[in-house]
Amino acid sequence: MSHINLLPWRASLKKDRQRKRLIIAGSLFLVALSICYGWRVSEINAVNLENQRCHFLQIEIKKLDQQLNVIHAIKTEKQRVIEHAQLIKKLEKQRNAVVRLFNWLPKITPSGIALTSVSFTKNHVKIIGLTENNRLVSDMVRSIEQTQWFTEVTLPSITEGKVTSTKRYRFALNFTLKSTV
Repeated sequence: MSHINLLPWRASLKKDRQRKRLIIAGSLFLVALSICYGWRVSEINAVNLENQRCHFLQIEIKKLDQQLNVIHAIKTEKQRVIEHAQLIKKLEKQRNAVVRLFNWLPKITPSGIALTSVSFTKNHVKIIGLTENNRLVSDMVRSIEQTQWFTEVTLPSITEGKVTSTKRYRFALNFTLKSTV
């Protein structure tokens, strides 16, 4: 038995093992390559998905910016309307104040006083007039103080001197219309 030649059998076994190793190595290479390819494809898909999300968010941000611009325009318009309404209220209140002033002027002005000028600025009234004597001006000041519509009466000047044949004194009188009565 020592004369049996096992070389061809060993050579074929060696070839089979080498072929199996190559198949296993090739298979492992293909598996590794397919794993790398799958990982790369999943990475590309994740990047594409993230880009789609970013694009969607940018579109939504533009929509929100447009809505914010509309809201800002509405707020500006609202503020303008509120200011307009306040101006109208103020003018209506002031119109009533002027009417009230001219309704009360004959009631508070005693006979013997002639009003030469009445000026009205905001709620302040300045009256310039002529009178026969100082007592009539004092009566007018008392009448103004007793009304519920006027306040802060001041008499800055009374000057003596014959102005007309019957009127001997020139006076200036200031007072304020009460804004909330």
